[in-house]
Amino acid sequence: MSEIITGYGLSAKYDYYEFELDSLDYSSPQAAGITALNWPTFEVGGTQPLSNVVALKVIQAEIPFTYYVFTSTNGTFVLDEIAGGGPVNVTIAPGNYTISEMLVELKTKLDAASPNTHTYTVTYDDKIQKITIVSSDAGGFSLTFGSVTSPDNGSTNPRLYLGFPGGVTSSTADTLVAPNAVLLSGPNYLYINSVRHGQLTNNLLPRGAARRGNQSYQLCRVPVNAGPGGVILYNDPNPEYWFNIGNSPTFSAIDLFFTLGNTSTLVDFNGLSFSVKLGVLVLKRTTTENRGGGVGGNGTGSFTAPTGV
Repeated sequence: MSEIITGYGLSAKYDYYEFELDSLDYSSPQAAGITALNWPTFEVGGTQPLSNVVALKVIQAEIPFTYYVFTSTNGTFVLDEIAGGGPVNVTIAPGNYTISEMLVELKTKLDAASPNTHTYTVTYDDKIQKITIVSSDAGGFSLTFGSVTSPDNGSTNPRLYLGFPGGVTSSTADTLVAPNAVLLSGPNYLYINSVRHGQLTNNLLPRGAARRGNQSYQLCRVPVNAGPGGVILYNDPNPEYWFNIGNSPTFSAIDLFFTLGNTSTLVDFNGLSFSVKLGVLVLKRTTTENRGGGVGGNGTGSFTAPTGV
């Protein structure tokens, strides 16, 4: 929940600040070994950081779809042929694929990995949106995505994008049809996250998510509305609602990073920058009014931070 701020999205109780953040303008990388273009820290207060910040939110964002759906960390699965010699790893090269490109990639990598020099035919049915793999050997084969006993959420293998469940899927004789539809463009949403400020907002995930509760770093959820090579555009769909962050005494820096879908994997923009417009509400200074009571008599009136968040 969030408080509704009236009067064109604002209230006389608050001053509104807007920060235009481009990762090219980073102050420093947030974490060692990670480029600042993927996870920058921005100094936003300078020598006079904002004080009494009560609410913030992402207003707008421009995000390049230059990240790879298939990466060096999620591109590997296991091939096991009944004829023996396995199991062996099959690794899809990092990148983004059309369906025709993926059919070629899968065939090439399955053929190369086969311990029995079997060859594979890979096709796609656009009516059911599923991949079919046929082996040259009638003995059969299986594909394994992640742990057999505790399949992961797809962060470490390409099952979600190729249409397979976690664990083992076996062929019927020489043919295996993927149980699920393919998703070569990747998840339909991103999260914008901040280690410094994400946990202060009530943008929450359910118990089954990779990060939830007091581990929640997400500031907002961004629908992926562009394809590879395009630019994902985000505009705040609820401008009247804000996240109360508890009257933070100072606001001098913020870090931002992206995760893809329900995974906790940091998005790599491959050298390109993203931009985010951040809105911040600051509680106005306490005012002093003469309330009577003779000379020097006065009372103090103060504003309160948004509640009900």
